[in-house]
Amino acid sequence: MQYGALYVPTGTKALYEQYDPWRNFFNIKEYTPSGIEEIEAEGGVTIGVEGGKTVVNGTGDTKVEVFGTNGAAVYSGSADNLPELAAGIYIVRVGSTVKKVAIAK
Repeated sequence: MQYGALYVPTGTKALYEQYDPWRNFFNIKEYTPSGIEEIEAEGGVTIGVEGGKTVVNGTGDTKVEVFGTNGAAVYSGSADNLPELAAGIYIVRVGSTVKKVAIAK
């Protein structure tokens, strides 16, 4: 029988090994996320994360929508009023542009 791996942020493996249900994983691996920090779509819309905050530029009058991973709406409005979000994973939609962002605190 093979088991999947639980990937956790670098420096947190010991914490995951102490708490349920994570401590039940036999294969916990640390990693440092790397990837696209910002994406630019057609029309000049950019969605990214800077200093632990979601940053959206080039929206014009287009509404910005933010959703949690459970699909619940977290914010809907202009990019100028985008609230500071708690640490976590979010889906940001501006018109037809959609991007997943990770906020770390």
